[in-house]
Amino acid sequence: MQVIDNVNVFDPDSATAYPALSTNAGGDVGISYFVGGGTRFPTLVAGILSGARQQVEVAASGRGPLADPDGSFQWGDYLAIRPVFPDRKLFASTGYVLKGAGSGNGSNRDATPQLVTFGRRKDT
Repeated sequence: MQVIDNVNVFDPDSATAYPALSTNAGGDVGISYFVGGGTRFPTLVAGILSGARQQVEVAASGRGPLADPDGSFQWGDYLAIRPVFPDRKLFASTGYVLKGAGSGNGSNRDATPQLVTFGRRKDT
């Protein structure tokens, strides 16, 4: 094993959190993570870190986390990224965003799941 690149995942306007990494059969490094803060509600991002780097905003939340009864604003870190089988050339990323006004009872149980399949364009 050796370091092939040292990439900083950074956003000048928001915090980054809950990163997940994976590699595919082509040696690409895929990432999914959240950005949020400032004027942006928690937003799911997915992309490929290696080669010609590309990242894309996948899904934006309609609101921030609601306060839990203890006031802690916990909302979890349910992110994953894996190669898609059987050929393992694409990535599948999972995450969620918070949409709407919530359930009305102060809970965070209205998370909208997201499943994103992505990879590099084939040469034509």
